[in-house]
Amino acid sequence: MFNELVQSFNKARKKDFFKTSFQNIVIKWKFTDFPIILNKTEFIAILENASGYKFSVLTKEDIFNKIYAFQNLYSEVNEAVIRYLSELENDGYKINGYNEFLKDTYALLKTYISETLIPWIFEVALDIKHQEMGIEYDPNLFFDFKNELLSLEFQKRLRKILKILILRNPGDQTFALLDQTYEQDIISKMYKLKTMKQNSKINL
Repeated sequence: MFNELVQSFNKARKKDFFKTSFQNIVIKWKFTDFPIILNKTEFIAILENASGYKFSVLTKEDIFNKIYAFQNLYSEVNEAVIRYLSELENDGYKINGYNEFLKDTYALLKTYISETLIPWIFEVALDIKHQEMGIEYDPNLFFDFKNELLSLEFQKRLRKILKILILRNPGDQTFALLDQTYEQDIISKMYKLKTMKQNSKINL
């Protein structure tokens, strides 16, 4: 069932190019279907053609590793979502829950690639600092912060699925206890994120 839903989602969504600007560079990139998300070789070629830069072998390898990381994160969360939704007896709830997850994840990763991954690539390649609201950040430390934030957002989406299970299985304490664990972990991560962002600042 879930594989068919992914295929249907991939077919239904628009295959338009997305436009991201970094300084005077305009990048038009394409979101590949789930579970690939980005075609690594094509993505590098698009970045190089748009910017006129040729990335070193080490830089390309670093970019590939960053893409592998969020591909793996998506796969892990996707497996957990399927495992949770499989606990439901009603196929309609499964379908609605999974389609909502795919829609949320698509929007989340699209924003992440445009606002986090692409700026980081050029900041590192050009050896410039990340800036937000007049504050300078170390690009690698800020990228780590944004990755942790991405992980938190995925965890929140998992918790949304868990809430469906609790609603449909009110007598099952297992899901309620798991939800409490999620809540505590989310609070802990939010404190960690504050520290990570503060530590990534350069001009304190």
